[in-house]
Amino acid sequence: CGVGGQVVGGEWSDRSGRKRVLVFCQILRAFAFAGLGWAVTVHASILVFTLLTGVSAFAGRMFEPPSGAMIADITTGERRVEAYGVLRIGGNLGWAVGPALGGFLAALSYASLFLVAAGVLLTAGILIAILVEETHPERRRRPRPDAAGPERVAIPPVGPVGAGRGLSMEGTLLVLRDTRWVELPAGPARA
Repeated sequence: CGVGGQVVGGEWSDRSGRKRVLVFCQILRAFAFAGLGWAVTVHASILVFTLLTGVSAFAGRMFEPPSGAMIADITTGERRVEAYGVLRIGGNLGWAVGPALGGFLAALSYASLFLVAAGVLLTAGILIAILVEETHPERRRRPRPDAAGPERVAIPPVGPVGAGRGLSMEGTLLVLRDTRWVELPAGPARA
């Protein structure tokens, strides 16, 4: 389901814009989590859990292509690497904090895990719908020449930006040739 979600999310965001897909994913996943909370409460069959988990995985992975594409739309060069790093840190923070919060909620009520997650996802979907601007190059709202558009705020650098910083094939190959950094395993020992 996750693989299918990524394919659909990428194709759909390229055709109709990033924001629409992001909002849809959050709301669909919120309904899937609310359904899981309901399924726990009524002791639903394993088929219901399987279906709802599949929908959640589909929607969750569908979110990734447009969110990554948004970063590519609004950043360039070295700033793009930093922005993807911040996105990754946010995801890792969720993986670190989520299980602790989940354990606390599960101690209160197992269904509350899913209902709280549904509320958070629905809130995120609403906030994206209200606050996030479309970034797809062909779908952005173009300001009228006579109208004052929203003030653009520059994204401050996350870390120091210096010349030659970033990833390159040449730099990667240089590191791979450096024996201080890459230690190849020794061949089989002979007796």
